[in-house]
Amino acid sequence: CYQRRVHGAPKLASQEVRRWLKKGDELMEAKDYQRALSVYQKVLSLPTGWSEEVLDNCAMALLLMGSNEECVSWCTDILRANKKFLYAYLHRARAHRCMRQLTESLDDLTTAMSLGTKHSRDISREAQLVMIEEHDRAVDDSIADYTQVLGVSDEMFPQEISTAFRRLALTWHPDKWVTCNPEDQEFAAEQFKAVNEAYSILLDFEAREEWLKEFTYQQLVRRAPHTRHLIGNEFAQTAPGNRPLRSRCLRRACCF
Repeated sequence: CYQRRVHGAPKLASQEVRRWLKKGDELMEAKDYQRALSVYQKVLSLPTGWSEEVLDNCAMALLLMGSNEECVSWCTDILRANKKFLYAYLHRARAHRCMRQLTESLDDLTTAMSLGTKHSRDISREAQLVMIEEHDRAVDDSIADYTQVLGVSDEMFPQEISTAFRRLALTWHPDKWVTCNPEDQEFAAEQFKAVNEAYSILLDFEAREEWLKEFTYQQLVRRAPHTRHLIGNEFAQTAPGNRPLRSRCLRRACCF
């Protein structure tokens, strides 16, 4: 991958620096990223050892270790010195992506593409994946799964819904949390609100059908974002009261 290629030795590096860099590269190849990072840090302390490339090797080792925040910090330091250093943008973008900071990741990838590089196609592909992840996250948060809120089965029998509602309403009723700390009271109030909302939707046949159609569409889009226009056409023609189609769609959505 273009993001895992370590940089060579600086042009003016001494033999000692080159020897240590070679050892660090071998450790990276062996996936011993912690020791490789230590070697690269030693190189930075040597005469003629400091360079943006060695700094970026450190950032890459941190990224592969999962130390994403430190990777972002190292890459930011590199870019303060040189705003056109491609690999610092790429490694920072990947670290942001690992931390689910998708907007920041996309910004770095866009900047990297604007620099002009032979890796433009790979960078563009990664940017597209980040946009899909950003879309999926927005879709995931848009419509609640009321069956999970109440803990009922997909069949949503009225008696089951009522029983679950009574149990959860008693559990999360604000009057039972008045002696607790403010954070717990706020959490209980949110749960109580969610339980009431789920109950009102699932027990109303027309509201439930409309919610189920939108929720099933959401699940299909989340799993196949590139076909959302086709899925949308199918669901736009679906009658809300079509109970057999509803069940088939729900089962199909859970089988991806």
